[in-house]
Amino acid sequence: MNYTLAEQMIVVASRLLKDGDVVYTGVGLPTMAALLARHTHAPHLTIIFETGIIRTEPCPLPQGVDTLASQMFAEKLSDAFYINTLAERGFVNVGFVGAGQIDRRGNINSTCAGAYRKPSFRFPGGGGACDITSLCKSWVAILKQKKVRFPERVDFVTAPGYLDGKPNAREHAGLPSDTGPRKVITDMGVFTFVEGEMTLESIHAGVSWESLRENTGWDLRELPAVGVTPAPSNEEIDILRSKIQIRAEGASTQIPVPT
Repeated sequence: MNYTLAEQMIVVASRLLKDGDVVYTGVGLPTMAALLARHTHAPHLTIIFETGIIRTEPCPLPQGVDTLASQMFAEKLSDAFYINTLAERGFVNVGFVGAGQIDRRGNINSTCAGAYRKPSFRFPGGGGACDITSLCKSWVAILKQKKVRFPERVDFVTAPGYLDGKPNAREHAGLPSDTGPRKVITDMGVFTFVEGEMTLESIHAGVSWESLRENTGWDLRELPAVGVTPAPSNEEIDILRSKIQIRAEGASTQIPVPT
């Protein structure tokens, strides 16, 4: 393949965005996906960063959620409260988030694994993930797939998916109606949600079924016809590498997948 699995993840996420969408994005691969969409098929995309930056023009890839590069020539510099109220009022179509762990119901854990006071592992925290997954009309999680990161049930719900999977569970918890996870994109495949349960939609070229199942912590549900994820186009890879990715002179062109 003339692309990496990380680039495959970015392109899949990018293609989910439509021209005119408003996307609330986290840092890293989610931002790359939003910028790629803006440079290709979605020239009227509005990008919102969780610190309150709202922009309709591309910017250099920021290395954090609030940088001078992402602020420069932005349409508005607000704050987290303002952009969360926009999402609460239904003005944000899509949210992009990362995750430490995600379970079969789409619940995200970016807090800790094990007991809260004595965890076996402590993640760096959810940042704005809870706001994104609670308030946006739909959202997409992007992460590397390992069995430890795909448990059947997370130990701590940092950001809500479909909670226990029962009908209207999100509404009963006080969240806006008709919201919830739309897709999960990993370095192995693409997942959608059927009746509140993560369901395999496609598998990436070069990934074996055995490896995918071994890195899932439950008996994975599948669509009736699971396809192969469409490959990135040469144009998408060229734009991603030449216009979006920032790298030092002589550094590798490989985009790292978050561990």
